[in-house]
Amino acid sequence: QTDFFNKIDLACTCFLIICGVLTFPPACYVYFRILTLSSFTKHYLMKLFVANGISDFSICVMWQTSFFISLNRVLSLKTQYLLNK
Repeated sequence: QTDFFNKIDLACTCFLIICGVLTFPPACYVYFRILTLSSFTKHYLMKLFVANGISDFSICVMWQTSFFISLNRVLSLKTQYLLNK
């Protein structure tokens, strides 16, 4: 079961990374347009949506960075164990 869950976890992580990479450029474009168009200058709710989207992205980047740091540590410990063996 553990091997199955590890495979599912890896597949979900890869899927989320791919989705994030594909949706980041259009989201940045939309956020930029909302912040710069004169028709949205008085729409503060839209600016809150932009702030929420930026904060969600920063949380996602933080999670992925923590994931890759942890993965690097696990791989280095595994390599160290194999070298000592």
